[in-house]
Amino acid sequence: MTRELIETTGPAIIFDLSNRRYIRKYITNVDIAQGTLCISSFGTSENILPFWKLDKAKSLVNGNVERVGLWDVTEENYGRTNRYEDASITFRKLCSDDYSLSCMTLINDRGLGVDDQIGLCWNPIISKFEFKFISKVCRKKTFSNTQGVMIRELIETTGPAIIFYPSNIRAVLND
Repeated sequence: MTRELIETTGPAIIFDLSNRRYIRKYITNVDIAQGTLCISSFGTSENILPFWKLDKAKSLVNGNVERVGLWDVTEENYGRTNRYEDASITFRKLCSDDYSLSCMTLINDRGLGVDDQIGLCWNPIISKFEFKFISKVCRKKTFSNTQGVMIRELIETTGPAIIFYPSNIRAVLND
């Protein structure tokens, strides 16, 4: 199946800030190793490109790299938004027709690991990607009294991964 970008003349697509459609994704080894987040062709064509100007979308589809901004809105309810707007955040099409969002700084800052779940959406109001951390997998921790040597396991897990949802964590404030 081939897709062609066309400019529509019908009613504008409405972006509802209270009901954002995030592309949900589980982090893979490849995402971490390359410092990128791979987004499917379908996810991009349905949730991102309809909000882009035609010339910018065509440029991306034709293989050009587009510089984009990225806001981490995970803690938006607490009035905190981390903004990544330097030249290192880029969006490009891969040979497989999927798309890649390069964001090594975000991956490191958030400590993303394999099987963590995130959400991405394009916000046309600010013309930037929005990132939301959805769930984190509990991983084994190791420690040692000798610097640089990890020998003892702090947590030993044999069953399925324990998943924490940041949205369910409440801060306890002491007066």
